[in-house]
Amino acid sequence: MAAPGPLDSKKGIILNTPNLKIFQNYDIASDFTKRLNIDTFIENDANLFSLGEWYSQYRKNNVVVGVTLGTGLGFGLVINGQLFTGGNGLAMEYGLSPFEWGVCEKNVCINYIRIQSKNAYGEELSPIKVEEYFKKGDKKAIKIYEQYGANLGLVLSHVVNMIDPQVITIGGGLSKAFSIFEKKMKSEIALHAPSFKLNNIIISQSKLRERSTMLGASIMVKQALNCKK
Repeated sequence: MAAPGPLDSKKGIILNTPNLKIFQNYDIASDFTKRLNIDTFIENDANLFSLGEWYSQYRKNNVVVGVTLGTGLGFGLVINGQLFTGGNGLAMEYGLSPFEWGVCEKNVCINYIRIQSKNAYGEELSPIKVEEYFKKGDKKAIKIYEQYGANLGLVLSHVVNMIDPQVITIGGGLSKAFSIFEKKMKSEIALHAPSFKLNNIIISQSKLRERSTMLGASIMVKQALNCKK
């Protein structure tokens, strides 16, 4: 089972996840195990996305970072084919870190596009609608997505400097606009992260998108069951 973090995957508990207020400190794994009478495993959705991306496209790479852009900002890290979740299982919760604009994910999530569209057009527009305006050459939409790309690039430059991955693969709902914010995002990364250009780090849009999370979940279950044997 995939769920947004932070969570305790070992105990199967969703912790204080900002976007799921009704599931605070919820022992979801035990609940589902009792209700369905089958073993239930839970993991951060960005972690599973990253694992699925590594398995489907990047198995030749030793260090792969997965990024999910949606109602929040999720990160996952795969090193030598294994999820890296830190000493306590909460590694890569970078979206909750403080930035000059507040919480990191605030300016790189769907709500950012909605707020900026309201400021520009007087009403909240969906990212898809703003994308449509962008493609028509609307200056307001161009400004919104260029700033979004710069924000995301700044965030990812920190990730590159800290981890120096070979690949950063991007999924989630907002990744559909990847071609629109890609140029500004990469130019911002290049300004702050020397390894990006020196080592030709791959930063690409996920081809499988949500299916990568499903694939990662199946890999997780297989690994968990093998450990039980």
